[in-house]
Amino acid sequence: MNKLLNIIANDLSIVQYFRESDNDFTYRVCYSALALWMLKLTSSRENGVVGISKQTQSLKIEELLLQYQEYFKLNPSFFAHDKNKEHMLSRHIRRVYEETGYLFSDENNHSVAANYGRTICATDGNLFFGNPESGYWMNGLGIYCPTAVNDVDLFEAMLRDTLTIDEYITVKYNPLDFEERDLDVHELNFFDSTRPKPPSSSWHTEQITDKSIARNNNWVMYRTLIDETHQILFKEEPPDSDKGRLTSFEIRRLYCALKAKYGAPIIAWFNRLDDLYSQIRISAQLPNREYYFMLLFAWPEQNAFNRTKFICKNNILPTVARMLCNIGIEIRGYE
Repeated sequence: MNKLLNIIANDLSIVQYFRESDNDFTYRVCYSALALWMLKLTSSRENGVVGISKQTQSLKIEELLLQYQEYFKLNPSFFAHDKNKEHMLSRHIRRVYEETGYLFSDENNHSVAANYGRTICATDGNLFFGNPESGYWMNGLGIYCPTAVNDVDLFEAMLRDTLTIDEYITVKYNPLDFEERDLDVHELNFFDSTRPKPPSSSWHTEQITDKSIARNNNWVMYRTLIDETHQILFKEEPPDSDKGRLTSFEIRRLYCALKAKYGAPIIAWFNRLDDLYSQIRISAQLPNREYYFMLLFAWPEQNAFNRTKFICKNNILPTVARMLCNIGIEIRGYE
């Protein structure tokens, strides 16, 4: 194993799990190290002002990634996503940090780290939002410290309600919000919440349940409700204007809730790898809110943009399970 890589891994308290390949371990270490450097760069000063331009920040992170790939013989596929977009990794990490409260933009649109010391108790220490000076370790993109500072609850930090599945569905399917539409139902596909498959494979030409989702050939989405006269009523689901926002892909929460209600829940398998780590495998992609916070708890497995498989420390699993169960995902394999 490369001596420098071991130094970085020790500094970030990242351990190679049982039978983890050297390539996969190198990827996890570099993934967290790149994120930490993104935060550390915000300590730069220009004309007495703390912060760094986003362009400079991206350039430095991408340059460091290239150095890692060359020096550690790191496979570029670990960080590949879309070759047509420059600085994809740096922009992705910065977006996660901006949406979860690690980074802010000042009046000059420079990247600035949070400084209010917010923490979340997460079993493996306290998830710290910002740029700590010392005594920290990393899990995925998340930075952890031993002592709580301004401690907040997980759901307070996520700004996610804690409605039960039935309460959430009742809110989303208030009959007063629905109306008849001049739509040809034969040109629609309906979400089949009873099918024990991922959402992408859970569509039918007819509405199976009284509450569902419909989409047309242009992917316009509707919540659908069958009333007492067996008429299908519609409520248009607005599209995401910015797919990178914390509040985007909320339709996935509705998928989770409906599948939980009708007996075919989305599953998250927790598979123990050794005494320290587990693999988390989810049968569907998460809403951005849960996905971004997952990246603060775990490493996306084998690729920085993996949305369904993660490597997580065993002692953080209770926090992850709490987050996933809140939106109707069923946990399996958890001890």
